[in-house]
Amino acid sequence: ECLIRWQSPQWGHVSPDCFITLAEETGLMLPLGNWIIEKACAELATLISRGASPDFKLHINVSANQLLQHNFSTHLLKTIQQQGLVNQNICIEITETVLLREIAYINETLCSLRQKGISVAIDDFGSGFSSLSYLHKLPFDAIKIDRQFVADVLNDKKNASIISSVITLAEGFGVPLIAEGIETEEVRQRLLALGCPKAQGY
Repeated sequence: ECLIRWQSPQWGHVSPDCFITLAEETGLMLPLGNWIIEKACAELATLISRGASPDFKLHINVSANQLLQHNFSTHLLKTIQQQGLVNQNICIEITETVLLREIAYINETLCSLRQKGISVAIDDFGSGFSSLSYLHKLPFDAIKIDRQFVADVLNDKKNASIISSVITLAEGFGVPLIAEGIETEEVRQRLLALGCPKAQGY
């Protein structure tokens, strides 16, 4: 997954939870989002040129504001082509807040991108509204469960129950569940025992 970090000379490490929200509120998310796509694709192209698998899939987080831009798809596809990548190299991740914005237009955009080979993942599932009424309308290829449910899965039976339920949900949609925030072997083994096929650290 492509992650952006800000190391400020004045404030030190600034959490994305702080500056991404600010970027959204000030309108800077659009140029920042374009830069992230361009930088991420360039770095992936370099990684592949150095010997990484040519079918390496990079996940890039995309905001609702980006998806609502009329030139979003054009810019993404053009950037992929310019870097010598293929569309299958990219998966865009959307959060549940996207479900609250112009669902018809976003659905059309996502369908078009998936037809061209780009994957779509629902990110941080469970941290927002988890609206199943919207979820069944969106096209996607994976669900990522928020790390807050994974972090205490060894000690909290409720978290394990939630994860099991989301695994069943993902299976019903025919997509894999990706557990975020797995940092120890014990947690990894627990998630495997629950039936979660994919994992991501933090």
